[in-house]
Amino acid sequence: MKIFKKILCPVDFSKASLHALAYARAFAEMFDSELVLLHVSPNITEAYSALLPDFPTQGLHKEEDLAEQFNEFADDWSGKLRKVIRAGTPYIEILEYAKEQDFDLILIGAKGHTNFERLFMGATGEKVTRFADRPVLTVHEKPGGLPIRRILVPIDFSPLAYAILPLVAALAKAFDAEIDLLHIVEMGDHSQSEAQAREYEYFENVKEALAGQWELPDEFNRIKTHKFVRHHIGSAGYGILSFAQDWDADLIAMASHGRTGLSKVLLGSVTEKVIRIAPYPVLSIRVKTSDKKAEGEDAQTKRR
Repeated sequence: MKIFKKILCPVDFSKASLHALAYARAFAEMFDSELVLLHVSPNITEAYSALLPDFPTQGLHKEEDLAEQFNEFADDWSGKLRKVIRAGTPYIEILEYAKEQDFDLILIGAKGHTNFERLFMGATGEKVTRFADRPVLTVHEKPGGLPIRRILVPIDFSPLAYAILPLVAALAKAFDAEIDLLHIVEMGDHSQSEAQAREYEYFENVKEALAGQWELPDEFNRIKTHKFVRHHIGSAGYGILSFAQDWDADLIAMASHGRTGLSKVLLGSVTEKVIRIAPYPVLSIRVKTSDKKAEGEDAQTKRR
């Protein structure tokens, strides 16, 4: 199944970009995809000129210099590879180019930013993940991360979580990987024994109630799949990270809703938290929905 016909891999020639490129090549070879490397050069001259009118413009990278650096970085891969250079705000250019060329996947290195980008542009990778309308694979360095043999899929039994399962199944079949489905029950940190007992009684009740709710697509019948319900004191994001470490996940795949409202800004999302803290590649799969509907689904997944 050719699920990724076109893959976009933004690079900034950093070590993080090298890790992203390794995954981009692996995915392109696996799915016979067209791979495009995109380098966005921030308009340094314009930015500094606004702050320092006497800032000299000589000595900045010329297009030929960038092209030479690009060729050295990409080496001599024989796959379907194109290299593109654009100028502007990195995350904006990445998102616009991905939409213009209708890419199926954006694959980007985590924390591969210069000091200038951190100061003026913000975290490019986080913004790409937050605003992209297509799947984004954020690559954190994980020694021995390739090939992908174990995919962790956190699930809260909402329509958002179920919507990504066919894509996850296709990935697992392509890489001959196992799937770990994980539901985290958030619990409070109570020092009193009675309160602790109530918390664990609640967890056991949830675990029992969920036993018959693992309705999976037919594709999962041919994939080795494990189902887990775990409790964690505090944020579900850290519970997911702890499980990924214990079970040595190679890839974490998560749904990401399409909200951009105030609730998302203030509260963030579990997916974005996992992307920030997990030392593993995280595939964020956007599921579009209205704010009202998504908020209702979020409320249903919280403790009643």
